[in-house]
Amino acid sequence: MEKHEILKAYCLEKLESENLRVAFAKVWDACSQMDKYVQYGFDIDTRNNLFGKDDWNILPENFDDIVSKIEIKSTYKSKINETTPTLSSLLKNPNKHINNQLLQLRSDEKPERFNTIINFSNFLLQVVRVSYKKDVKLDDKELIETFKSHIKTTKDVQRFGYDLLKSKTLYDKYIIKRELHKDEWTLKKLKCYDGNKGNYVNSFENENERILMLLSMFHVSFPTLIYKHWFTAVLKYVFENDTFTEKEYIQYLEETSDRFFYGRSNDKVEIDDYFQIIFTEFSIDDLKIDKAKTLDIGTDVKNFIFNRLDYLIWRDLDIPMKKDFKFSFRSSVEHYFPQNPKNSNYSFESNVNRFGNLCLISRNKNSELSNYSPLAKKEHYSKSTIVESLKQQLMMEYKVWNKPSVDEHEKTMIELLLKKTI
Repeated sequence: MEKHEILKAYCLEKLESENLRVAFAKVWDACSQMDKYVQYGFDIDTRNNLFGKDDWNILPENFDDIVSKIEIKSTYKSKINETTPTLSSLLKNPNKHINNQLLQLRSDEKPERFNTIINFSNFLLQVVRVSYKKDVKLDDKELIETFKSHIKTTKDVQRFGYDLLKSKTLYDKYIIKRELHKDEWTLKKLKCYDGNKGNYVNSFENENERILMLLSMFHVSFPTLIYKHWFTAVLKYVFENDTFTEKEYIQYLEETSDRFFYGRSNDKVEIDDYFQIIFTEFSIDDLKIDKAKTLDIGTDVKNFIFNRLDYLIWRDLDIPMKKDFKFSFRSSVEHYFPQNPKNSNYSFESNVNRFGNLCLISRNKNSELSNYSPLAKKEHYSKSTIVESLKQQLMMEYKVWNKPSVDEHEKTMIELLLKKTI
């Protein structure tokens, strides 16, 4: 039995009227399908009432507004009473209630097109974080305890029901997913046409690709659910800003990258708490990076630092290979000149752990070529159609990889890496 099923029953018991319980149950069930856009969690009439029949992107004003716009049919009332267990019965006999029969009430289910980057339990924790501005742990082992400590009253449940629907709608529209058939990152919103049909279009008109690159940069850097603090930062921004331009969104995402980089890797006192970085104001103007402790440390350099740099290369440098670059889950730091060269006669007069000699690639590529010379690696990657690292591509442009090459490349890369949005 999933913990979020227990929480649903917990919330429903706190609602006093049947109309409130039906509305909350419909919202909860629609939002729980993380791989579908939330609009498709409702029947056509309810969808048009909630999100606007000519748009599907208009949010209700509050939970009362949700209740007034949900058509509560008598058949649904009886159905919810039959299928929604009480908290006590759920805890006594969990196996009886595992299959949620309410899902059968939807009339126009759409096939799955996207893979979500977050599961429902973790999404609930993210919504609590953003709604209550509390530093809750992103660990679903503590989901029930966290939830009960913040959602205690009928008003709390109604507030959370609204915030949940709002957050899921914003997630669908403004945060990346993985498109199944193309197997690539996507950033699309649902657009209504002909009154009852939907089509997926780019969320932003001009800068969709740049925003997608920023979001995918964050995701591949911090893919683990319990460390998905970047998701909190992004959800907080779209949740708190009713309207924003694509340029404003880009500025916020780039500022967040700056704060994550300087807040966690500066030469003064590291800010251990990502929540503090996201929810409090602090200046990064006087913060500098300790190169010896942060960059010249070989395989201990953080993945985020390499991904941040690859994004800045993609954004600022005019190199032909960047058109083929997409962020992927790379986790292996490569020494371009190897630590243990296969040909012991091939010398290198610089420190192999210097940042200039490092890049981030996939683990299988690194294990395959880790001890080969830079020339052998260059010959191998020249035949590949996949660009794993833009920093690596720049390293391979050098005819000879020696100390002067490392010095020059490293200077350029660090200057770019240290760029601040403001």
